[in-house]
Amino acid sequence: MIKHLKLSIFALLVSAVTFSGCKKDETQEAEQTIDFKFQLDNTSSSGTSFPSVEWTYAMLNLASFDVKLKSNGNVVGGNAMDGLWNVNMLADNSELLTITFRTYSKFDEVDGMVYLKPSAERPPLTLKALVTVPTKGVVPVELHFNDEAALRVNVKNLPAQVRRDNYLAVVKMEVNKLLAAIDISKLPTATWTDNKIIISSTSNVQLYNQLKAALNSSYTVTLQ
Repeated sequence: MIKHLKLSIFALLVSAVTFSGCKKDETQEAEQTIDFKFQLDNTSSSGTSFPSVEWTYAMLNLASFDVKLKSNGNVVGGNAMDGLWNVNMLADNSELLTITFRTYSKFDEVDGMVYLKPSAERPPLTLKALVTVPTKGVVPVELHFNDEAALRVNVKNLPAQVRRDNYLAVVKMEVNKLLAAIDISKLPTATWTDNKIIISSTSNVQLYNQLKAALNSSYTVTLQ
């Protein structure tokens, strides 16, 4: 189960100020929040060559997540954490990660890095789908990404005049775009394992390398 976590972002001030982590100081200014949500986007991609795809599983494991708030390119706040496990991108996880910051932390950019690391227990990204393949019909296809990667979560040029108490940063994994990077002509002759096609670093390696190369261009980030 995903453990909802709440992190504190401290503004970088000219003079050091210490806040209590146990009891809220009623004299402090109100807090703002940013909720980070990771979700699957299965809308059609112009490059998708597959006639039909039904995504049935999408699990993400983040080794670490480093978030910074910036103003005119300068860091005004930030924090990092390790171990966001079992993020089901098919479920509603809008409160997966909440960071808080004081109202005087004015920013025009959210800049974060998501780090994925190989793991036998918690592989970074596992996707499963039922894909209609020419000459083969409906085929179970699994994409197992278990390599190191760094994905940037960045939203720039936020209007300074827009001030809200709460923000939602949505990171959408465009899985159809990711699947479209695979050479469909190779899929009907791909190696089968346990009545399904597994694309991983040890199975159908050529297709896996195509998947790996497309990872950094297969997601979008918006701040709402």
